[in-house]
Amino acid sequence: MIRVLVVEELRLLRETLGQVLNERVDIAVVGAAGSPARALAMVQDLDPHVVLVGMRMPESQALIRDILSTCSNANVVALGDCDTKAHGTDSAGR
Repeated sequence: MIRVLVVEELRLLRETLGQVLNERVDIAVVGAAGSPARALAMVQDLDPHVVLVGMRMPESQALIRDILSTCSNANVVALGDCDTKAHGTDSAGR
């Protein structure tokens, strides 16, 4: 069983990710946090295999560094989005 902690400041996204992941038989969402401080405490308490971190959250990069330096078993997946206007494409990829 893969133990996952979801870290995202937007409650709706955090809850939706948790629900989708919990539908898998091989994944257990062991917790969810809306702030870096809460997330770091939960990582230390829950010992997840994977931590999903929303990159738009303030101080997300510092959180990732802290997780990787203090929790040798945790793998971090950074969740982000792509601003298509900044990349010169529209929703059709043009």
